[in-house]
Amino acid sequence: MQKRIKGIIFDLDGIITDTAKFHYEAWKQIIAPYGMKLTSEINEKIKGLDRKNTLLKILEVFNYQKLSVQQIDQLCFKKNELYKTLIASITPNDILPGIKPFLEESKNQKILLAIASSSKNAPIILKRLQIFDVFNYLVDPSTVKKGKPAPDIYLAAANGLKLNADECIGLEDASAGIIGLNAANIFSVGINPNDDYVRKNSRYFLESTNDLDLNKVIKAYQTSF
Repeated sequence: MQKRIKGIIFDLDGIITDTAKFHYEAWKQIIAPYGMKLTSEINEKIKGLDRKNTLLKILEVFNYQKLSVQQIDQLCFKKNELYKTLIASITPNDILPGIKPFLEESKNQKILLAIASSSKNAPIILKRLQIFDVFNYLVDPSTVKKGKPAPDIYLAAANGLKLNADECIGLEDASAGIIGLNAANIFSVGINPNDDYVRKNSRYFLESTNDLDLNKVIKAYQTSF
């Protein structure tokens, strides 16, 4: 008997909707007064990281060592407030192509669904997209010991669905996410044509969310054993 997928774990930013552009704009505005200019290349390096580790990575890239721990915390707070203002305009029309039918087909096949996002704003975004109730479990990133690229958040998602890691697959668009999924022994589906690491290290790779086909993903998962 072939093994079946019992759970699907989703990243939020870049998979369900494109909130990455709002993160990018918020960080850009927050660090500009300190003489740091965020580029799209640097932005690729910080995708998937939680708020504090994102700022620490930015400071590392610019070799900026003038901020105290308190200032770092203040900047993280300011960034989040700005980000929440920016995402206020999100509607169900901002769900990425192919995601809604993929969610519907997964539910039809009795597959459990979870969100494993580094963002503490995930519940707000899902409610604005009107798909909050579609998911069986949302990991609270504040309860996870180590953020991405550690496997903790994905193992927490599988545990929340009451499933073993190898009974799940995970969808990610960032290298940090693929590293974490692979470390968790969860079948990784990578979706990002602009990230070579994602392309080369995902167990199954797609160019776009619009290419998602549950039956093809199931087949790839089953042939991996």
